[in-house]
Amino acid sequence: MKSNHKRILSDVLALEAWHDPFLISDQAAGVYVELAFSEARIGGESPEIPFTFKLALRRALLTVTVSEPLQIDRNSVARSVPEAQVEFSRLKLAKDQVASDAKVKGRISPSSMHLALEGSTSYDQEVTRQDQLKLVQTLPETLVSPIPVGNSAYSWSMEPTFRETLSGQPWNPVDSPRFKIKPPKNFSKFDASIKIEVTCALEDIKISDIVPKNP
Repeated sequence: MKSNHKRILSDVLALEAWHDPFLISDQAAGVYVELAFSEARIGGESPEIPFTFKLALRRALLTVTVSEPLQIDRNSVARSVPEAQVEFSRLKLAKDQVASDAKVKGRISPSSMHLALEGSTSYDQEVTRQDQLKLVQTLPETLVSPIPVGNSAYSWSMEPTFRETLSGQPWNPVDSPRFKIKPPKNFSKFDASIKIEVTCALEDIKISDIVPKNP
């Protein structure tokens, strides 16, 4: 029986990657990765599955690996979104506080994130729609944290800021290459590869809204 993993994940994650052309000069080539996350309804077209359900990802990890003789230009690595590490830490702390609070039952929303960022200790307070809209417009939808992986690879962990699951694109793929790679000195002939991989832990797969096809 053929595996459905690739087809199911293609409904949740769209992935495309490319790189700048290698030039004879010493100019480094950018490696670009375009990701788009979404929530998918699974099982409708599969007669072997007796129910349908929604599937989305709470977190994911992107890893880009290059083989020799290519080398990563460490100064060009996309470090984080937002770029300021202090702001990143503040957002992460606020999100963790909301997720651990029993009153909101771990549900993260623009209103709860707004109160956490304002230093409020009570999530029962009212947050105006204007404040919620301002938060959504100013905060990145996805927190992206860079993780170095040896000399030939780099990873980025991704988690939603004020949503329960990943949605949309975590970065502008054209304006923000993941990094640049240095071509080998012997440019005339070389054999190399660039591997793009997205993984997630089992507990980061959210399954909801299970509906039997035959009640």
